[in-house]
Amino acid sequence: MKERHDAFAIGAYAFLRPESDGGGEEDGRIEAQDFARTMLAAGVPDNFVIWGDLEHGGLDDANHSVQQNCDFLAAWVEVCENELGRSPWIYTGTNTWRKHMGWTMRFKHLPLVDADYRAKPDRPPWPWTLWQFTSEGSVPGIEGNVDISRFPGTIEELRELERPLIRQPVRGPILPPLDRGSAAVAAMAAVIVGVFIAASFFVGERAHKRGQKNIQRSGLGEHYQGGT
Repeated sequence: MKERHDAFAIGAYAFLRPESDGGGEEDGRIEAQDFARTMLAAGVPDNFVIWGDLEHGGLDDANHSVQQNCDFLAAWVEVCENELGRSPWIYTGTNTWRKHMGWTMRFKHLPLVDADYRAKPDRPPWPWTLWQFTSEGSVPGIEGNVDISRFPGTIEELRELERPLIRQPVRGPILPPLDRGSAAVAAMAAVIVGVFIAASFFVGERAHKRGQKNIQRSGLGEHYQGGT
């Protein structure tokens, strides 16, 4: 592993399985320690990317709460930083992040690898660093299908991201943005409320006018015969 070709950016990823040791913070630490031991035994060079791979497979099987999954990932990231001297990247998909991570922005300071095989990626939780757009690519010298990703920059800029670096989380409260489904529901609710208010005003006006017509004038003065 200590040898490398200057034309490539290299790294390794861990397929995270929060169900293997009970989930939550302790499970994240155990998995990260095992990953770090493997990397250190192999000899990690200075310029080397590490990823934490969060997919439906590992999370569906676990069936833990969003809070447990966030605690798991936070512990995994912390141990990797302490043991390997660099912050990991996060590999995931929009649906996975929405369902299992609650669309949290807790990890938005980390580079994102967005797995999305559509012609245009769906809005990820934060801007992607790599967009994995297919699992059926081909590379000379490799038999079978290969995952292919896109990086919006030069090879020099990509190599800069390989440098060992501890990325500081964004401070302060960070509220997750509305996903498209929630935004649509919110917009529909606003429309319904607006229609209800308008309809209530219209009905109230008509009732008021009907009441006015029922005011009969007599020699005894005005007499209101309408209801409330």
